[in-house]
Parts: sequence; C-alpha cells; structure tokens
Amino acid sequence: GEGIEVAALPSKWPSDSVARTQLMQCCANGGGEGNGNPGTSPFLWAHERIEEVLDDTALRQAASFSWLADTAVFYGTLRPGPPFPVHILEDCADEALRRLVDVSIARQNGSEEECLAQACRLARGAAMSHALARHRIYAEVAQRVATKVREGSQHAFGSALHDVALSLALVRPWDSEVAQAAASLLLALKTRWGRPATSSAGACTQGVEEGSLLPVLASSSKAGERNGEAKKNQDVCFTSMEGGVVVMMIVDGHGKRGGQAAGELRDALKRQLPHIPRGPSATKGLADALLVADAALLLHPKIDAEYSGATCAVLRIEGLDGRGPSGRRLAVAHLGDCRAIMGRCEEDGKLWSTVRLTDDHRPDEALEAARLLAAGGRVRKAPLQVAASSVGGGSSSSNGKPPKANFEDCEGFGGPSRLWHRGNGGLGPGLAMSRGLGDTLGKGCGLLAEATTREMPLGPDDKVFVVASDGIFDVLS
Repeated sequence: GEGIEVAALPSKWPSDSVARTQLMQCCANGGGEGNGNPGTSPFLWAHERIEEVLDDTALRQAASFSWLADTAVFYGTLRPGPPFPVHILEDCADEALRRLVDVSIARQNGSEEECLAQACRLARGAAMSHALARHRIYAEVAQRVATKVREGSQHAFGSALHDVALSLALVRPWDSEVAQAAASLLLALKTRWGRPATSSAGACTQGVEEGSLLPVLASSSKAGERNGEAKKNQDVCFTSMEGGVVVMMIVDGHGKRGGQAAGELRDALKRQLPHIPRGPSATKGLADALLVADAALLLHPKIDAEYSGATCAVLRIEGLDGRGPSGRRLAVAHLGDCRAIMGRCEEDGKLWSTVRLTDDHRPDEALEAARLLAAGGRVRKAPLQVAASSVGGGSSSSNGKPPKANFEDCEGFGGPSRLWHRGNGGLGPGLAMSRGLGDTLGKGCGLLAEATTREMPLGPDDKVFVVASDGIFDVLS
C-alpha cells in the first residue's frame, strides 16, 4: 500500500537565509536523512533561469518554439508550489500566440506544421497545470488544427491533434470561444472519415477466393455480476470483414458514463477502419486511429469524460483474399487490460497452444510506473473503503466521481495498484490501468492513449483469434 510519487517542489526560495543555505546543502549532500528533497535546489535554480528568459523580451523572442513548449509541459507536469507560478505559463502562451498570429514570425521558427505541433504541446502542458484555464491559445490552436483536418493534412493527426483535444478537455467548462473551436474540430474529425464501417458476423465470404476456407466471425457481450448483483454492461464489441480484411474490436467502458464513452469510441474507430493502410503500416494506422478516437471523445460536448473512459484492443488480419506477396498478416493495437490471444493448431490438429498477443498496461509495471511518476501521478493501492466500492477500471460513486480517499486515516490498503492524481488531493481517478481512452483526469497525470502494437505474419497453423475484456480473462481459466 505504500505510495510512490514525485516529491512536491516549492516555487520560491525561502526568505530565511539559513533555510536557503540548508536547501543548497541538501542538493550537495544528495538529500540524506533529514536533508529533505534533493530536487528542490536544482529546480529553484532552473526556475530562476527560466524566469530570466521570459522576463527579457529579446531572450524570450529568441527562444525556440520547442523550448516554450518544453517549459509549459515541465511546469504543467510538476505543478510546483503553492503558489503555482502561473505567470510562467502565461508568458509562454502569450509568446506562442504572438508567433502563430504573425505569419512572418512563424516562418522564422520553422514550418507552419512544426510551429502548430509545438503550440499544441504547449497548450497541453498549460492545461495540465490546472492553473491556466482561460487563455486564447486554446481556441487558436483548436481552430488551426480543425483547418488542417479539413484540408486533409497528415500533420494534423496523431500527437498534435490529441494534444489540443486533451488541452480543451482539461479546461472544461468552456467559454463560448473555446466551445466553438471544440465543436469545429469535432465536426472536422467526423467529416474527414465519413460513415462508420458496418458490422458483420457468421461465415464471411466477401472478398474470399473460391475454394478457400471461410473465416467465421462471432461476438458477444453480456453483463457480469459482483457479489450476486448484476453489473451494468459497459462493454461494446465489433467485427467486420471487407476486401479480405478482418477486424475484431473490444472496448471496455468504466465510470458513470463508461457505456456512452465506449459507444462513441467504437463509432470513431469504425469510421477510420476503411482508411487503415495495408502492410507494415497497419499497426501505425491502428495506433493513430486510437489517438483520433480518444480525441473525439475528449471533445464530445455531451460526454464529460473526466472520470469515465475505456480500455480497448483492436485486431486486424489482412490477406484473406489471397492478394499481396506477404499473405496473411496480423496487426494488433491495445490499451489497458483488454487482451488478444491466438490459438495455434499443430501436428494435424492433435496439439493446440495459446499465443498471447498483448500485455496488460498496469500502473505497477516498472516502466509504466516510472512514466506515471514523471508525469505527476502517484501509484499506490486504494484505501480499503475505496477498494471495496471500486467499479470497472477505477473507483466511482453515485455522482460519477470517486469516493473520498483518505490515505492517512484508513484501515489499510487493498486491490491492485492504481493511478492517482497528485494535484487532486489524491481523490482520483484511481485507475487500475496505465493506458486507456477517455479519463481526462487520468490523462492529466500520465494515463496514455498511445497504444502498444504488434505486427507479424501468420502461418497455416494460426487458426483462432480471441479479443476480449478483462471480464473474460479475470473469470475464465
């Protein structure tokens, strides 16, 4: 139950000279017992240098766009204080806005796409701080990205699009200007990819060569039980086959609006399926599609995803029409604890084996934990009163927000390690996964929407594929 997190940092040097000297000695001594946090003194030194640059007009204007974005992400992630030095973010955002609006200045700072990508990253950093909720930078970058999406620019997709969508989600509720920009960007996304693909099940013959074995697709989603009481089913699934390409998808929702979130994510992914490229680029196409789907959910005007979201796994097999030199190829992308497995039949059907295609994204996995801490999160088990009432991927209560989590006054800790927001009093989101879709509060402390992908050729013995939520794998052996 012990929590691990990035140590809190002050935003000002102590006024007392003795205390200031002790901080300097703390840094020199490596923060031994009784010396406090060894990171305080280096941070305050860096903080002063950053202020010097931003306070000097010539230095600020000479700073690169990437430096401005790095600074905003640095402060938005660490959230030093109190008091939080919001003037740092205001100066960075003001300078970025000046460069975006003035075309001549923008050209001096690299290509238009590069400047816009850095501005989106800067907006995300500022929004993650929860200290700069109102600034023109948010609406400006959203409108510009919406224009790029309508133009079909590839630079508008991926991380830049997701950065601006997350920044808007983090500064809800919106003023009229930001609301208009969010609506414009969401409309551009839906228009860009058109109608969703249609679902299919059973024996699929479309695009399959005559005489070959027919692939069979089947899907089912059913509510489970907890302590003898039926749970609300917030999972959605989708299967399709078109042009010799099979797609299988599971989206496992959680939180008060988890069912709505899962449905919107499924539809957003279905719209992009016809545009996934064939060959080795399919895995990147799936990962980008998940980022776009997450962006669409974060921008949705009627679904507040602050404490609601989903995990997901998408499996795609191409080459069932006999075309292409590489034959059948598998591509899979996943987030969280939804899994994909493959059944392999060898020795003329006498020996079956299972090949796991995905590994769960958990907060207590070493690399994921390190990333979450660096993003300003805390990783620990839940107080027992929270663990006892946890639902789905995190904790929830009747109002859709997690119950009060008193880490100091509780009867121990239980359940899996969870992700908590360090700047939210430790009250949420309490997620049992380190990557996922939606969950705006979790995105503000390290929850990642970047999928893990796998691509491989399939042999003649690779017969069966299963994509399912943790409700299957946690219950069935």
